[in-house]
Amino acid sequence: MMKDIPGCIEYLDLPPIPKDVQEKIIRDAHYFINIPVTEGDKTYYFEQIPARYGPDTVYFKYYMYPPVEFVQDLIQPLFKKPLVYVLSVIKSHTGNPSMFWPHHDHDRFSGVQINLDNGGDNVLTRFYKQFTRRPNMYDNLYDFDQIGDMHEIQTEENKWVIFNPTVVHSVHNVADTRITLAIDTGDLVNYDIMHSHFK
Repeated sequence: MMKDIPGCIEYLDLPPIPKDVQEKIIRDAHYFINIPVTEGDKTYYFEQIPARYGPDTVYFKYYMYPPVEFVQDLIQPLFKKPLVYVLSVIKSHTGNPSMFWPHHDHDRFSGVQINLDNGGDNVLTRFYKQFTRRPNMYDNLYDFDQIGDMHEIQTEENKWVIFNPTVVHSVHNVADTRITLAIDTGDLVNYDIMHSHFK
């Protein structure tokens, strides 16, 4: 059953992506996984959450993605500016239920997104009340002793949500590959302003 967490994640009354389009985006995401990424003098396939967090963490990478016609026709008319389309891929590197460590996004304040593949049967997103502004040495990652009260949600596949990535959150029980199409305005628009486009 769908359930909102106001201020963190809320479902939107928008139609799902057609199955053939959903399957195409998923295929593209798996293709992107195998393309090495070069940043400066380093080339890698996936950026692994630092090993000090234990073996059952995930690889994570996101890719700029050209807008799909159905999605563009659905979302773009709600905004007066060009949108940024990104594929976010989270993958267990052990095959065991794995987690994306508590973090906040540092390059966007809000966005609209849809999970195309949840990456497991019981994948949970947990949101935390942050009680200190002291991030650890990895900048936007947090230790559990740095975060407070928790709310959690099991988001449904192919359901649009508005998402607040500035709230500290983690992803749990990813046993395979979790694929999310995320859309934002390319600037730092806060959650309330983003939400107003859908009222």
